[in-house]
Amino acid sequence: MCVADVQEWADGLEEIRELIGPRFARAEPHHNAVGYLKGLLSAEERKNSWTLSERAGQAIPDRMQRLLSTTDWDPDGLRDDLRSYVVDHLGSADGVLIVDETGFLKKGTRSAGVARQYCGTAGRVENCQIGVFLTYATPAGRTFLDRELYLPKAWTDDRDRCASAGIPATRKFATKPELAITMITRALDAGVPAQWVTGDAVYGQHAKLRETLHGRGVSYVLAVPMNQRVIAKTGALGVEFRADGLIASLSGRAAYYICHAPLRISLAELARVAGARWAIEETFQTSKDETGLDHYQVRQWKGWHRHITLSMLAHAFLTVTRSKKGALRGAAASS
Repeated sequence: MCVADVQEWADGLEEIRELIGPRFARAEPHHNAVGYLKGLLSAEERKNSWTLSERAGQAIPDRMQRLLSTTDWDPDGLRDDLRSYVVDHLGSADGVLIVDETGFLKKGTRSAGVARQYCGTAGRVENCQIGVFLTYATPAGRTFLDRELYLPKAWTDDRDRCASAGIPATRKFATKPELAITMITRALDAGVPAQWVTGDAVYGQHAKLRETLHGRGVSYVLAVPMNQRVIAKTGALGVEFRADGLIASLSGRAAYYICHAPLRISLAELARVAGARWAIEETFQTSKDETGLDHYQVRQWKGWHRHITLSMLAHAFLTVTRSKKGALRGAAASS
């Protein structure tokens, strides 16, 4: 790094330090959280409490482990700070909210929400946890806004097992689309500027999610399965079709998406929004490679949310830093 880059990095981390400071009642956990973030941003191959403690000059991992377990701070409050940070630096009126899930491979049965279930990371059924995420994409960059840990019914039907993993008694079973609705609603209620929502067929086929977006005045381009029932006009009347039956009567270039959009929207714009769905796959990959999203060694509900939120914040910091550099290069090229 050149001197200017080092100073920009330091200034950006100072902004983060000040942003999250009010979430901690004492200086020590605040200091440890900043150290944890710096470790997540480092070149360490594995980013867990042991390696991050060593990098912070701590001989044993006790303080970092307490940060994820017993220290008094609210990861949901930190998530709100993350959202504000992202909107301040990347917000755009034509922003796209993207919903998707990713798997975290695990051994054993004690980690909160772990079960044998389909894991997109592995491409097959595996023993894993599933996190549902909300990502934000604008011309300035793309990064995380929110996260929810999916709990299969085998967990929510066993309250003793939930209690052992620290899962709140108020947490009931919710499908992945229902978790997506919760996160989208939080983002919109907080004033996140977004014109569009997109996601894969898991979310597109969920009528309540589409109804929620209709009610909020948010447009969407959502993938749907081939057996999705849709209404299309044939003359003056609407007729119900299966999606694959309707597509068969159209151009071979057509795809299975269901859209709700302004009247005079272009096909190119719908295609742009549909393509933005892949931004979340890129975000998952870069966060796992660069900010240790899947490097945690915690089993408890609280520990998962704390590590994941800190990793999301680290990813947002990288995205904002790269966005600033891109803006500077653009300004220099046009001058």
